[in-house]
Amino acid sequence: MKEIKFDYNENIGDEEAEEILDNFIELKKDYDQKRDGIVEIINPLRVKELLFAEENLKRLFKNRNTEINRNLEYIHDDVGAITIIGRSITFENPEKFIEIIKGANKLEVFAKTNGTVQMDINYFNITTDLGFEGDK
Repeated sequence: MKEIKFDYNENIGDEEAEEILDNFIELKKDYDQKRDGIVEIINPLRVKELLFAEENLKRLFKNRNTEINRNLEYIHDDVGAITIIGRSITFENPEKFIEIIKGANKLEVFAKTNGTVQMDINYFNITTDLGFEGDK
């Protein structure tokens, strides 16, 4: 298979990446307040892989009548996801698709009851546990 190279820096500008990371940090703070003393840090390399994939998937599926979203609601499981929803999920270059998502840990595809198809691309270890704070 031909290797396809991507430049992470071309996909998202510094300002946009900073805004996304700030939003992620706020979500993380809210979650930490619910986790009684467990200290975690964000793994910026994993977040970067997820953002890279999201931006390139948007390009790959452009004009294909699909919706692509970043989902960080599973942060409590240390998982971030990219969700693609459409009546049909097709692409012409499978090698490029594989190269874009090669950092992912899990890929799920399922039919929904409303006639659409959903693809979830999961990235594990978005956060790293450091243990408990204090004497716990």
